[in-house]
Amino acid sequence: KLQLNELSELRDQAYENSVIYKERIKKLHDSKIKNRIFNVDDQVLLFNSCHKIFSGKQKTPWSSPFTITRVFPYGTIELSQPDGLNFKVNGHRVKHYFGGLSPMIEAFLCWICVRFPRSSYPLIDFSLGRSISF
Repeated sequence: KLQLNELSELRDQAYENSVIYKERIKKLHDSKIKNRIFNVDDQVLLFNSCHKIFSGKQKTPWSSPFTITRVFPYGTIELSQPDGLNFKVNGHRVKHYFGGLSPMIEAFLCWICVRFPRSSYPLIDFSLGRSISF
């Protein structure tokens, strides 16, 4: 009878330890989740899962910017395409698009264009990831 009581106590202790472990893991998991807020008319990039399977070094997995037309509860977002068709996606498949170069970088590039001759070296357009010449 003594062994049954010890076994019962060990089982209860193991259950309590598992509850404590699960709470700690949940807290850690929740701290890693990014809380993204999307609004109507925001520009977003859409993750294309085909590029994950058929990846190439120069291909980006993000499709060109879409506009948010509606935001549904539980993370569903409706996007509009340039041809006018709308479709719904999960919010985890999109990220904000901030578009183009910042005014500060544009001013710096203009300063370089004025300061140095045209043929001295190619400049890099960071928004497109390719070289541009002036």
